[in-house]
Amino acid sequence: MPFNQSAPQLGNQYTDDRVLRSYLARVIPAEMLAAIEGELTELGELAGGELYQLQIADRLNEPVHTPWTRGATVSTASKYRRCGRKRSAWLQSGD
Repeated sequence: MPFNQSAPQLGNQYTDDRVLRSYLARVIPAEMLAAIEGELTELGELAGGELYQLQIADRLNEPVHTPWTRGATVSTASKYRRCGRKRSAWLQSGD
């Protein structure tokens, strides 16, 4: 009889992390934590959902190092993975 196991599924990476939530509750003042908890929950959902799925879909697309010419001001350039660009866009949006 063959053994079939489904792939792991991530949940909300903030609400599922008991240690992180306990640490933040001890270290951050209650009113500040209450003010940012919505964003932490949203970021946890994004990390365990859409960004995780992008990472899985793009796992074989490794970054490529491209040396620039001798006269360039920047010595190296890299192509980022799609999930890295999505994360950067989310961080820059300020939402």
